[in-house]
This record gives sequence, C-alpha cells and structure tokens, in this order.
Amino acid sequence: LPDGKIVVLHNFEFTHHQYCLCDQSHLRDRKTCKGCKNPSNKEGECDFLILYSGSIVIIEVKNMPHIYNAVDKEKHFRALSGTFRKSVEQRKKIESLIQCIDK
Repeated sequence: LPDGKIVVLHNFEFTHHQYCLCDQSHLRDRKTCKGCKNPSNKEGECDFLILYSGSIVIIEVKNMPHIYNAVDKEKHFRALSGTFRKSVEQRKKIESLIQCIDK
C-alpha cells in the first residue's frame, strides 16, 4: 500500500478452497478431508483485518451474553477459555492465509 493509506476489511471471509490453496499442510485427498467435499463452504473469517503499509492487524471480537450473569465461576471460566481458544484458531488460520498471499 502507498504510505499513509489504510484498508479496513470488516467481516473478511474465505472459503475452504481458498484456504487450501495457501495451506501447505492440507491433505489434498478429497476422500479424507470433510471440507473438500464442498470447497465453496466458508472456512474461516476475521472480524476486522486492517492493512497499513507493511503491517497487518487482525482483530477478533467475541460476544458472550450467555455468561454475563453466570453465578458459577468455574462455568464462566470454561466458557471464556473456550471462546479464547476459538479466537486463537481463527487468528492462526487468517495469519497463514495472509502469509501465503504475501509471498
């Protein structure tokens, strides 16, 4: 991008096929990969992807209204941990996709 230009993508989504083109470790055997049976299905998404000359920012936003009033602290912690793990998985996928595109 030219200096000073910023691109913000909201709700960036990519298909299984697009991801497979970039994922070096993906098994190309359509018989064992569930996603390859319908490659146009959404593989992943990113809430906000911000591009700025030489830098990329990935932002995941999680909404958890079902635990705001949670009384049981252990259940609350498990819910937060699960949401965090899911967010990390999403970020890793988008990072590998971006790294491939950047090559």
